[in-house]
Amino acid sequence: MLVPLKNMKMRVIPNKKLLDLSADPNVDLSEEYTLMNAPKGWMSGDFDLFPAGASQVAALIKEVKPVKAIIDEMVS
Repeated sequence: MLVPLKNMKMRVIPNKKLLDLSADPNVDLSEEYTLMNAPKGWMSGDFDLFPAGASQVAALIKEVKPVKAIIDEMVS
């Protein structure tokens, strides 16, 4: 699910609060969730403060390797 945050959108794992809020066309999710609440939500595990992010690292994957190759690199 994409959540609008001012000038950007963030892919997140939806929780009950987010699904309930997004069902209401009068709710502005960018006002409900702010990046200022993200660290507190992540540190406390309270994802009603800020939903858990998802897939942000997918763009950083350049190569898919077998597990054996990864382990060999780590221990060499």
